[in-house]
Amino acid sequence: MAHDVRNSGGSMNPPTYYDEGLQVVPETVKTNQPLEADGLQAVPNEIDPSKKTYPEVAIGREGKEATSVPFQPGLEPYMRSTKAVPAPRRSRRHLWYGLLAGAIILILIIIAVVVAVVVTKNNSNKNSSQPSTPGTSPVSANGTSTVGGTTTGVWNRTGMVAITGPQTMPLPNDDPVWLVSQRYTGDVQLSRLDSSGTWHAPQLLQLPYVMNGTFLEAISYSVASETFYHIFYIDSSGIIQNSIMTNQTNQWEPGNLGTMNWKAATNPMSMMKAWWHFNNFGKTHGVGGGIRLFAGADDGLLHEYSYDQASDSWAEGFKFQGVNGAGGNGITQNGNSTLLHLLNSQNKIELWWWNQQPTNAYPVGNWIKGGDSSAAVLPNSAVTLDGVVYFQDPQNNINTVAFAGFEDAERWLPPNVVTGVDAIPGTRMASATYNITAGDLPSVHVFCQSNDSNIVEFILNNNSGPATNLLYLPLS
Repeated sequence: MAHDVRNSGGSMNPPTYYDEGLQVVPETVKTNQPLEADGLQAVPNEIDPSKKTYPEVAIGREGKEATSVPFQPGLEPYMRSTKAVPAPRRSRRHLWYGLLAGAIILILIIIAVVVAVVVTKNNSNKNSSQPSTPGTSPVSANGTSTVGGTTTGVWNRTGMVAITGPQTMPLPNDDPVWLVSQRYTGDVQLSRLDSSGTWHAPQLLQLPYVMNGTFLEAISYSVASETFYHIFYIDSSGIIQNSIMTNQTNQWEPGNLGTMNWKAATNPMSMMKAWWHFNNFGKTHGVGGGIRLFAGADDGLLHEYSYDQASDSWAEGFKFQGVNGAGGNGITQNGNSTLLHLLNSQNKIELWWWNQQPTNAYPVGNWIKGGDSSAAVLPNSAVTLDGVVYFQDPQNNINTVAFAGFEDAERWLPPNVVTGVDAIPGTRMASATYNITAGDLPSVHVFCQSNDSNIVEFILNNNSGPATNLLYLPLS
């Protein structure tokens, strides 16, 4: 746009042109040489340079563009910009680069999400109850060395349990004892000690979906002329299961415990203890004999589950408060009272007892808390009970501790360290009382691991003193 401005003398000043904020004053000075500005040329005329002021010309500033002024008659002289102006295409290239980078980032995010979903799904499938090879879903166990990973023998920190015949009913073939453990492949296996005192290589049991590192528990009992054997374990979904064999079937078949869908603790692994009583602890569930199973649940507490033989049914029972569900426990009978020894939340061995006949102080059908031992115990130590309580101390030594009396007046004796046998930290333990030669006094046989892949058996005389008769079980 042009402005025509006249002075007082009526003469016309040279015109000034504005284009998008760029001010150009086209004038020349009295000289034979042209005046050159940055990117501009001035054509000389007769104006006095002492009265001339030069405008600021912004060339190439963002959003501004200096352009040539079209020629119009009577408006000479004029000025043109000779400075190159950045092309708009450069901004478009930057835009395309930004879009391309954003697309690449989006693709990478999608790939990461897909990979995460696939990995999660694969892990979920491994822990499902779908058919799989034995020993899926390995879990952590107590101790300091690597769990699992062996290529021979048994699973590192294998569960183990000894089975003897119920009362006067011997095991098949008059075997004194069986030992159930987990092979390094994850399969559950059974080792036999025959009546000559020879241990045989273990036989694999077809138990489905067993979790690696599962705790193992077993029990035997007789009803009329039929003898029952139960093995309890944790499957790859964390559900407590049982498998049953009788002297009539002579084969292991799935029990109905798993239909209850009771979840066990798996990290650290729940320890379990089962006990048979001819009147089911005072007939609190059912009308005949029954099993009490004690197992750490996924809420961290020790739970009691009861089985009624007559109705072939399970029911949930007592929850032990202030108790370590991942700790070991042992159970025994003392007259009309059943004594359960377990680890409490302070990592002390603690007594709970069940009275089967009412007294003035304690009614029948209730678990009652007794005293606890002052013995130092390895966290989450296994516990087994045969005459005395066996446990592992913080130095990984196997100890025994005896009790005198029970109920609320229980008195614990000082613990004794078992010498002559080394055990790995966090070993599981099993024990059984039996004799091999008829007429001999029964001895307490204790089983543990002295390295990551073996099982060692030893005998304690009088429930104390050094370990004797050390024997390493033959394992494939």
